[in-house]
Amino acid sequence: MAIYTEEILEKFMSLSDKLATELNHFLKTITYENSGDLDTNLNEEERQKSISLMRVNASGEVSAQALYRGQAFFTKTPDVRKHLVKAGDEEFDHLVWCSKRLDELGGKKSVLDPFYYAGSFTLGSVAALIGDGTSLGFVEETEKQVVEHLRRHLKEMSPRDVESRKILEKMLEEEEIHGQEAKEHGSEELPPPVRGMMTATSKIMTTLSRYF
Repeated sequence: MAIYTEEILEKFMSLSDKLATELNHFLKTITYENSGDLDTNLNEEERQKSISLMRVNASGEVSAQALYRGQAFFTKTPDVRKHLVKAGDEEFDHLVWCSKRLDELGGKKSVLDPFYYAGSFTLGSVAALIGDGTSLGFVEETEKQVVEHLRRHLKEMSPRDVESRKILEKMLEEEEIHGQEAKEHGSEELPPPVRGMMTATSKIMTTLSRYF
């Protein structure tokens, strides 16, 4: 009985530690601020356009790393967990770049980021519980859609906003790698209705984040 009780206690403490880690990561993500010198090289129209686009990209990075953290939390495959955590860490780097650029442009992150994080973490958790193939399928599809967003944003953004464009180009390169890595780890193609739901949800998020 004593050994059985100790095993339960160890499992409870391990779960508590994991939950504490995820809570800390959530708080770090939604409260992260980065300061930079104000960029005065753009006119007002160019600056406002870049602010709206970089706010969308920052929110996308919040959602992406939340998705990966939720998947990593529930996967039982060490190799898949390592891949997801690595991808999530790189998404946080992207968030740092976007936050700093937003500050330089005189903009702010979306007030809806906590909701994006919570929803994406939940989605990632559900996907992981279904299985690694489905979970990695969400990664691959997410990255495909992110790459499409970034390409559209590069077309919309002023050619004079060199600094923002450098960030988006670097992000695009790494997002393509994440999608390829998910495929190499055994991702399964998601059903068309699920892909459609993801596209619709992404459209709502990007539209809201442009303004709030």
